[in-house]
Amino acid sequence: MHMPDGGTRPAYNVQFATTTDGLVDSGFANQEAIEAASAEGVVVYAPLRDEQKQWDAGQDPYAPKKNDSQPVKDWRARMVTEEGKKKYKLRSQTAELVNAQARQRGLNQFPVRGLAKVQVIAKWFAIVHNVKRGITCKVWVT
Repeated sequence: MHMPDGGTRPAYNVQFATTTDGLVDSGFANQEAIEAASAEGVVVYAPLRDEQKQWDAGQDPYAPKKNDSQPVKDWRARMVTEEGKKKYKLRSQTAELVNAQARQRGLNQFPVRGLAKVQVIAKWFAIVHNVKRGITCKVWVT
């Protein structure tokens, strides 16, 4: 991976997946990703890229574009609604929170080598997160 000092070294970048039914970061909201997610039955809620630039250029960013597939047209139509925007705002309470909590619990660097070992540690963090959320939300049967 590229490092802040400009060099490259072996490293792993782990991202935890969370859901409130299909939220993604705007960096992942492209035609290919939206089509792939839709094919899996996921309803995508993600902001449009360069929305303000398009408005400034006199274009409606939510209007279907010439090369848009049906899933992308549906996504644009969904994100123009207040419900779509409100649903996307939940992302900070889910995805951002999970990654921040992992860092607070010490997942800044992996003290192991090899993909298999990194995956085990990442899964442990996911399990701990889920158990703590279950206790906090009182979903456990006693």
